[in-house]
Amino acid sequence: MNKKLLTIDEKKYPIAWRFNSKDCLLSSAEKSKIVFLDPEESDHLWNMTFPFEHIIKMDSSFFSVIEKINLNFEHPKESSLFFKKRLTDSSLVFFFWSKKASAIIPTDIFVKSWDDFFILVMKQVFFLLPIGIK
Repeated sequence: MNKKLLTIDEKKYPIAWRFNSKDCLLSSAEKSKIVFLDPEESDHLWNMTFPFEHIIKMDSSFFSVIEKINLNFEHPKESSLFFKKRLTDSSLVFFFWSKKASAIIPTDIFVKSWDDFFILVMKQVFFLLPIGIK
C-alpha cells in the first residue's frame, strides 16, 4: 500500500506536515477518513467548546483526571490498549494540537495509530471525549 498517494494541504492545515511525513504510518485510506479543520474552523470549534484561550490556562474546574499513564512511543501497541479501553463507546475523537489546529478522527484510526497524533516535541495536546465516556 502506497502511503504517499494522499498528500494533505499543509498551507490549509498547519498540522498536515505530520501526516505527510515519511514516518506517518497511516494509509491514504485512513488519512482520507480524518476531518482536518483549518485554523478558522478549529478556532471556532475551540471557542464553542472551551472557556479558555490556551491549554495551559485551563483550570481544574474544567477537567478531572480519571487515570494518568505515560504513553509508550517505543511500544505503541501497549498504549493503544489504554485508548481502546477508554474509547469503546465513542466513534469519534476531537483532537486539538492547539486552538488553531485540530481534527475529528474516527476512534478506530486513533486507537490504532495514536502515536501519529501525539507528537513528542509537543508537550501539550488535548483530546475531547463526550460527557459520559469513561
